[in-house]
Amino acid sequence: HTLVFYGRGWNKIKSVLSPSEKEILKKSYKGWVHDKIDAISKTKFSFAFENIRFHDYVSEKIYDVMAANTVPVYSGAPNIQDYVPKECFIDYHSFKNNEEMYDVLSKMDDATYQSYINCINNFMQNPERHPNYYKNVANKILKHLELKK
Repeated sequence: HTLVFYGRGWNKIKSVLSPSEKEILKKSYKGWVHDKIDAISKTKFSFAFENIRFHDYVSEKIYDVMAANTVPVYSGAPNIQDYVPKECFIDYHSFKNNEEMYDVLSKMDDATYQSYINCINNFMQNPERHPNYYKNVANKILKHLELKK
């Protein structure tokens, strides 16, 4: 099981890392990617961590992971289930520590994993059931703007 991560600025933190953490960074950090969905789609699980943890603050992060047909490990809005069914993601805060999370993810059987994927596919193919799905919100804004013309 390989940990891979992407994004900008990670190599700027080298000065505060221990030698073993620097080695992990060297092995795992893949830099910035042009196509986020393509990069995520090559993984079974992907962290979808919001920058802040507030009620109703749900960004594109969890939706991007699901669009890549990958299971999100989510940390963010405490009420995420108002936006995404709980069967579509793994709650990062349900684990005591990272070791427990790794143990659960690495030992997950195919049937359990597939149940997440099936839920994700159903959710992503039927977003009209979820009024706060980002495409529905965007369409509401566009319709509102058209009415203002």
